Amino acid sequence: MSNKSENKRINEHSIDAKVKTIWDETGSKDFPPMNRHLAYGLVIQELIAELKKCYVVIDELKSEIEDITLAVENNNMDYLMNCL
Repeated sequence: MSNKSENKRINEHSIDAKVKTIWDETGSKDFPPMNRHLAYGLVIQELIAELKKCYVVIDELKSEIEDITLAVENNNMDYLMNCL
């Protein structure tokens, strides 16, 4: 079973907040731009990880839909009742 932190979803608000925080903390002229780019890179890594989780969920749902469609086509009522 996965823990809560793995189930936490990233939303537009959290992305905007992270980007704004990075800019606020690194926006001074004395701050090396490379460090800002590295911080944005971490946000991108989080987004890629979230996207991969979405692909897994999509694939699982696609498989379930295919199984249900096949059961309907074959009039497999036992399988359909177990889906409820």
